[in-house]
Amino acid sequence: MASKVYLVRQRFSRLSQRMSTFQINLNPLKEPLGFIKVLEWFASIFAFATCGGFKGKTEIQASCPSKPGDNKTVTATFGYPFRLNQASFHAPPNVNVCEVKWEDQVLIGDYSSSAQFYVTFAVFVFLYCIAALLLYVGYTNLYRDSRKLTMIDFIVTLVAAFLWLVSSSAWAKALTDIKIATGHSIIGELEPCRSKVSCHFVSVTSMGSLNVSVIFGFLNMILWGGNAWFVYKETSLHSPSNTSTSHSQGELHVPGSGCREDEGNLATAAPHPQRNLCELLQNLASYNDPHNIRQLFLLLHSNSHTLFSKVQYQDQEPGGTLENVVQA
Repeated sequence: MASKVYLVRQRFSRLSQRMSTFQINLNPLKEPLGFIKVLEWFASIFAFATCGGFKGKTEIQASCPSKPGDNKTVTATFGYPFRLNQASFHAPPNVNVCEVKWEDQVLIGDYSSSAQFYVTFAVFVFLYCIAALLLYVGYTNLYRDSRKLTMIDFIVTLVAAFLWLVSSSAWAKALTDIKIATGHSIIGELEPCRSKVSCHFVSVTSMGSLNVSVIFGFLNMILWGGNAWFVYKETSLHSPSNTSTSHSQGELHVPGSGCREDEGNLATAAPHPQRNLCELLQNLASYNDPHNIRQLFLLLHSNSHTLFSKVQYQDQEPGGTLENVVQA
């Protein structure tokens, strides 16, 4: 139990040490993993900006049977989050159009749930892209040496791709309904237009920016789905045999040596003349720890005579290889 607590403390201290050493490395941005993340960042900005910043209006022309030719325009203004049932019509100031209280007449429908889900998710994706890029650029070694971080990034990427599909599809359907509710069909939904007032549809604000928001939603889905492969390549699922040696997060194994040792014991290992070459190579795997570098030089000094004598002996024998030296 005490050894487990010690290992946890050691790993936490090592993580804190790595987090404190922020170094900018722009090389990940030249790779698909970082470059696509930048594209995702820009695409998320366009997604929530084109949807969340929209404002439009619907205009209809009303004429009274008692005053032929006296046409007045009434307007209903709407926008994000598209609660159309709260967007009422307004007549020109100080004008009584056919003695109707137009403020009581509203558009039909409430599409705020789809719009808000789409925009909120896009904002969260925007923030996650900033955090991921900060990790890629500032803590490159920490990201690639950690199994948990790469796995979390992979899971988030898959979930984000799926949610982009769901939110974009829901928003596309809501946008279709918004176009119908603010178009010519509104004439038949207004009570005054069905009785004493003659109404004609005039215009509605172009919704080109909302169409762009839907396009960027599905574009984000493609980007996140494609980037899942490059994030997957960074995880231990893609190459477990390599990550067991290069990602030093627990048990270390030196290929060809036939021995294993817990990484937690390396930092406290004291130099000893009898330590074999296998232990020496295991210290090489944890070279990024300053304390292990010092121990490594001490081990090299104490084992130099034994190491070189074994190498010379194996060179004299036929079939002598470095693997035999390691096993010796």
